[in-house]
Amino acid sequence: MALAATTSGDGIVNIPGPTATGVFAVATVNLGAAAEITVSADTGGASLPVAVSICETNPSTAVCLAAVAPTVRT
Repeated sequence: MALAATTSGDGIVNIPGPTATGVFAVATVNLGAAAEITVSADTGGASLPVAVSICETNPSTAVCLAAVAPTVRT
């Protein structure tokens, strides 16, 4: 199960300029078998002028637990 949120609340990540940053959050819970998963960030095949990266965060502080990357194993 996954939940997602954007700062605007409309499900759209707005990037205000060519050197700016846009963010969104996703929370998940594993209801299936206990196993490691790899989470990846991509544009779904769309050719966009953006770099997409992810990080796993501390649920209390929202601070990344490691450097941002294209994939995270958890």
